[in-house]
Amino acid sequence: MSRHQEHTQKKTTEAAAPAETRSGEAYYHALARTYVAEPYDPGSLRPLRRRIRRDLRTLRRNYEEALTSHRRAAPGSLQEWLADNYHLLSREGEGVLEDLKYVGPQPCDDGCPALYRLCLRLAREKGVPQEAEWDTLLETAQQHRPLTVPELDQLSLCLRAALISLAAEACSQKGEEAVRSLSRAVKGLRTAADTDFARLAERHSIVERILAEDPSGIYPRMDESSRADYRRRVGELAMDTEKSEASVAADLVERAAEAAASAPTAGDITGPSSPRRCHVGAYL
Repeated sequence: MSRHQEHTQKKTTEAAAPAETRSGEAYYHALARTYVAEPYDPGSLRPLRRRIRRDLRTLRRNYEEALTSHRRAAPGSLQEWLADNYHLLSREGEGVLEDLKYVGPQPCDDGCPALYRLCLRLAREKGVPQEAEWDTLLETAQQHRPLTVPELDQLSLCLRAALISLAAEACSQKGEEAVRSLSRAVKGLRTAADTDFARLAERHSIVERILAEDPSGIYPRMDESSRADYRRRVGELAMDTEKSEASVAADLVERAAEAAASAPTAGDITGPSSPRRCHVGAYL
């Protein structure tokens, strides 16, 4: 059996197990084995942008139909949910399209980010978790494979994209299933807005933990946006050199430590033993 066939069979097996039979870490392990454990190659997010554009067209078409039937729609029906929440879905979807213009590649499976697929499955089966549950999910996922800097940085984007796709799926479903999907998409977008994904990314970044060992002590004192910029630059350097992000970050710390071990020359601010060279940022 080929590696692709084994991976496909694994996904089918995981999908066959009802989500209701698993909870907590067991469920998150199942998601991670299916969508994170594979070492996917980085890919462009342009296919995802095309998919979201199609999903928004589907939502708009069904919204216009819902407007004509809203007065006679049953309370709590798909038509009522869509008529009441379309503007939220449209605004969030347009925001996703705009953000997708500026992001770099991340590990992709069949043309879409692996984390997008994980978030879509999670939203379908459980809905969007609160921030504390995201901590558990990310800790569990990283037992299977360290998440890259782009994956952590773009988690919120992948989640919002998945919720727009889930809302579009609801338009082709019937009855309670359709209402459940659309309500999970709408409630999930509101929950996501209250979640601090930047802090989640920092807490669960292996690169962050390594760079925090900066011999100069400067890195931990930098503001959040500056630390995030350093992590992104490490991610880009890792991609360019085809090394792991952890090894690139560790190399930066090692080079700074070597500079710190040398006695600084009086008045030397740029030489190999200067305080500036003891900071990991000198090597980015």
